[in-house]
Amino acid sequence: MKLVHIIPSLEKERCGIKEHALFVSKSLNGISIENIGSKQSFWREELAKLSPDCVLLEHEYQFFYSNRLRILKQYFKGIPFILDQHTVSPNVHDENLRLAESVDQVLVHSKKAYDYYLSNDITNVTLLQLPFDLSKRKLVSKDIVKRSMKTENRFLIGFFGMFYAHKGIKEIILALCYLKSQNRELFDQVKIIINASLPSNLSNVYHLKQCEDIANQYDLESTDSLQFFMNYESKTIILSRLAACDAIFLPYIEHGGYAASAALTTCSESYVPIFTSNTYFFDTIPDQCIIKSLNSVEDIMDAISNLVQKNNWSQYVENHKDFMKKNSIHQYTQKLIDVIKSC
Repeated sequence: MKLVHIIPSLEKERCGIKEHALFVSKSLNGISIENIGSKQSFWREELAKLSPDCVLLEHEYQFFYSNRLRILKQYFKGIPFILDQHTVSPNVHDENLRLAESVDQVLVHSKKAYDYYLSNDITNVTLLQLPFDLSKRKLVSKDIVKRSMKTENRFLIGFFGMFYAHKGIKEIILALCYLKSQNRELFDQVKIIINASLPSNLSNVYHLKQCEDIANQYDLESTDSLQFFMNYESKTIILSRLAACDAIFLPYIEHGGYAASAALTTCSESYVPIFTSNTYFFDTIPDQCIIKSLNSVEDIMDAISNLVQKNNWSQYVENHKDFMKKNSIHQYTQKLIDVIKSC
């Protein structure tokens, strides 16, 4: 079987959807796969050379415009199309339905997205939990990582993901700033590291400037309590840094599009407690696996306080490990192959 796999990008940028797509491609045993980056892919001579049995399109509105699906379908007439829709936005309701009706199968990763389609009589939809990577990586030791960041005697909190406003990075920084002014003793025991790629558009650049201005206003640099890692780095380096953390914070804010967090699957490989907001981004992860408490700046401050008080979160980590085993890449690809064969 030959599969053309359209993914957001083949460039060096840390994108959760791209990482998911490459992970799936690498794990689909027994299938010949041609990966094409949607930012670079729509050259007619390139498409004309391909003769797949199926097309799997990783769809995200900010990466992939709908007219490109029409171009693809012109070249692959009669070929089954599977749309892996990473965000389903009710704000473009008619477009969602048109896309779903124009393909053979739609994959979604959020219960909210799945229910949305069913409520609109779209039945060619499958809910798949984003898969986890259970392979063993040789990470840099926690002691070495913490020593390199001069945090041997501090609680280290990490964030990983794209630098979008709805990811809650500004809220993390605000919580740190308020701690500095309200509880200096607690503040001095904590450092936060932001591992994030900056999407190249003006709104995200402006959001980064906002975050930097807030940090400068409270003079966080002089206290070495906040550090950004914005360059592209290997997954092993990022995981080494995350695994050295005492906790990971993902305080996502609902923004009108139903989606699951691909970044969470990466963070999960660090095997440390993960704190999130209680939003649809995490609605396929059981409450016993992650702590869904970060719904405001005040909640983030409380979570930092609880962390420093050394509350025990180990059972969440163990529960999460069990959940990951039941939703590994092996289980995911088996389900995906069944979907491909059903087309």
